[in-house]
Amino acid sequence: MYAQAREIGFRPKINTFTTKTGKFTKEFDKAFLGKHTRLLYDKLNGSNSSILSQLRTRRSRLNRYLATIAAAENDKCECGAMESTLHFLFVCPRWKEERWAMREAHKERFGDLSFAVGGCTTYTRNGKTADGDLDKWKPNIEAVHATIKFARDPKDSLPIFWSLLSLNHLNT
Repeated sequence: MYAQAREIGFRPKINTFTTKTGKFTKEFDKAFLGKHTRLLYDKLNGSNSSILSQLRTRRSRLNRYLATIAAAENDKCECGAMESTLHFLFVCPRWKEERWAMREAHKERFGDLSFAVGGCTTYTRNGKTADGDLDKWKPNIEAVHATIKFARDPKDSLPIFWSLLSLNHLNT
């Protein structure tokens, strides 16, 4: 189908790579819409797929997003910093103890959001791209699973960022 479209010179009206759709994901995943996406999602159940999708798109129940849709008063975390995906996964002191297993799974790549959620990064180390050649690259599934596991509340199997949604947000 794609070969036929190319042969006749078909050009879509909307160029996927120039629209704002997926802008955040494209920023941290240079292999956006690549075959690795199936590797990430195919073996996940529905709730884990949902968690990964929310982390990859920034459309989660963290205050940074909730404030943009007027579901939270501001974008601040209880610790006072902006409650973003990066803050939640790697920085917030509220989740320091729960973060250890994820830190061990990520090893020296801890703190690299792209790596944590299965993206191909532009991060460089010693002058070389940390993920190497894009054609040979595959996401580190173990690291992604550790990220998803961290994002789940072990007490009731709901994502931590779902449980962060206070009753104040529900009553507004």
